[in-house]
Amino acid sequence: MRRTLLVCVILSACAVAPVKLRRIGGGERSRAEVAALCKTIVERNGSPAGDAALGELVHRWPSDEGRKVSSGGCEVTFAEAAGGIYAVDYFDTLTPASAYSVTKLPHQRRAGVGVPMLGLRENRHREPIEEHYPPEAITRPVTALARVESADGGTPGVRIELLDSLYAETVVVDGEERPLAADFTIPWVALLERAGKLSGSWLASLVDATPARDAQLYLMEPYDPRKTPLLLVHGFISTPIAGPASRTTSGEMRRSAVAIRCGTTITRRRRRSCIPP
Repeated sequence: MRRTLLVCVILSACAVAPVKLRRIGGGERSRAEVAALCKTIVERNGSPAGDAALGELVHRWPSDEGRKVSSGGCEVTFAEAAGGIYAVDYFDTLTPASAYSVTKLPHQRRAGVGVPMLGLRENRHREPIEEHYPPEAITRPVTALARVESADGGTPGVRIELLDSLYAETVVVDGEERPLAADFTIPWVALLERAGKLSGSWLASLVDATPARDAQLYLMEPYDPRKTPLLLVHGFISTPIAGPASRTTSGEMRRSAVAIRCGTTITRRRRRSCIPP
């Protein structure tokens, strides 16, 4: 009996949610700060400094400003929603993926132009399709891309596109087709953190066969008729959030969030949150 109990305790410890995401500190930017970031992007677009300014501007965009702000001699405009482009108000939070580090978990990224972001939207069923998304949250890999252009009257301006990183692998910049930067792991793991309660569901099922909630298939990304649906089925002594997972990107099988196991962690830089040993 003691041995059985010990095994259960150890296994249940391994089932604890292994991830913890922390939002970057600070709040929304004032118009003057937005203007300063805008000027940095105009002057150094595509450089490390320009990318850092772009990520910060998107992350701290004033929620009451809509799509456009003109201040301090610089104008920022977000592109309207279209195929492969998210509206600026679709997500509740947008955070640079570089704000987080992943250890003991394959980190799937794609080098290219733009700034990879974690887009997180609370699933409040604001749209009919959201009934088919996980109730914990809607997380997406997003790439912020800045295009420098002149606004009305010759004022320097920046047009920002919030691109769906899964929609296309390349983007045309200045007439040249270039790879689109992306981080596929951070958004996936952010969802796993929200689904932490499911990590112990296998143990509860040994005692009570009644599921904690009704069974359902969930879309893990927006429906794309160009792709073939992939169903993942976990085995015994496992859960819906454990085991290898694969993501499909433009017809290419791209391995994304892999097994959640003891020792897997995702941390805010210089801060750590680990699974119990």
